[in-house]
Amino acid sequence: MQDRRISGDVLLFHTCSHTNYVRRDYSDQVDVFGIHSPARNLVYLVPTSELPRTGGTLRLAPARNGQRKRIMWADDYVLGPP
Repeated sequence: MQDRRISGDVLLFHTCSHTNYVRRDYSDQVDVFGIHSPARNLVYLVPTSELPRTGGTLRLAPARNGQRKRIMWADDYVLGPP
């Protein structure tokens, strides 16, 4: 199954809603944010305190340029199959 949220080696996700052209984040509403990847059949839980304001990425494999700082590794947040 192809997952449109996976681009290269990252899982993309939105952390806010877009209603009537207004962005609202979930920081005051939830403690953790769940991200489901159908292609990987996994769920990831990220604490709200670690979320970017509008969207983020979970890295599935090391970056080709060797970057390691400020990366959110998917394996650090994996909960397991849904």
